[in-house]
Amino acid sequence: MGKFLKKYKFYAITSIFLLLMSGVLFSESLSKKFDPNFRLGVIFTSSVWDRSYIRFYDDDLKFIHEEKINIGGAGSYYNTKVYNDKLYVPMQGTDYVSHPYMLEYDLNAGKYNILNVKQPFVLKFDLNDDYIFVANGTPGANITKIERKSNKIDTISFENIGPSNLVIFNNYLYAFLDDSYPPISKLYKINPSDMKVIGEIDITNKATYHENAICIKDEIYFCNNHKYLNTEHYAVVPCNTLTKFNVKTNELTDIKLEHDYPFQILHYKDRFIISHCDAGHIGDGVTVYNLKDGTQKYITLKNKVRRMNIYKSKIFIASQIGIDVYDADTFELINSLELDWINKFGAKFGDTSFFIKP
Repeated sequence: MGKFLKKYKFYAITSIFLLLMSGVLFSESLSKKFDPNFRLGVIFTSSVWDRSYIRFYDDDLKFIHEEKINIGGAGSYYNTKVYNDKLYVPMQGTDYVSHPYMLEYDLNAGKYNILNVKQPFVLKFDLNDDYIFVANGTPGANITKIERKSNKIDTISFENIGPSNLVIFNNYLYAFLDDSYPPISKLYKINPSDMKVIGEIDITNKATYHENAICIKDEIYFCNNHKYLNTEHYAVVPCNTLTKFNVKTNELTDIKLEHDYPFQILHYKDRFIISHCDAGHIGDGVTVYNLKDGTQKYITLKNKVRRMNIYKSKIFIASQIGIDVYDADTFELINSLELDWINKFGAKFGDTSFFIKP
């Protein structure tokens, strides 16, 4: 009888312990569910496995939740846009399979749809309430319009030229199309209703690569990153200007910067914050350009600058090791998040892009 009681006591204590542990694990699992009050999202992909992961973090960069999506290549080349509280991300696939898909993720509900954008390996895109525009290069530029209500498509193609940027502005599509040899760069104005070109400007003398643009009032500001010379070995020459393009007058005005390879622009208050990135390398700082008086200041940061995003008075910068958060006024470092590889199924998933919830 004594042995039975001891055995019973052992099982009872073990059961209570297991129940307590289950409660702790259940509580932790609840804390890892989607929280619409997140601030930062980081996308991880693999070149081998046909799946992607999104990790969500709060304002203090604390991990909240991980979402698995069974399609690979999400966010390659930092292709992400947040529009009407939804995240849009092309899903290009892996080294072994390509996809004509785009992720549409509701940032409030934590639910997502997979959209068929009728075109694989999307390099650039933009969207509004009526359309999604996607562009790839095979080897020319194919720009496809998908009507969001009817899912009807229309495509316009350009030979011997590839896309470096798509911008919807004042109900028109502006396409930056470039090629390295012979060097050429053109800005096309396209009517979305029939996908016809209604304007064309040669901007080869500005640069032959234009990665990023900001639209303010009647003007599009775009970075002039580099030029290709019409010589052997495709020699690259750095550019050091922004160009202001007035969409009503077609006037082009250059803004000279003190540093080469302007890459990405953020608009904050009465200033631009500009990163610098040459071919294959990333810069160590940003230019702060005052729109009122034209003064500029270069600020060296703790880590390299791959990509930037802004939320209120905070600048989120993806570096070579993680995410750094700076005060947009003083550029004091507020917080840092180191991003490690995610090891899943014997493969490594690295961060490809990030986004901020408005």
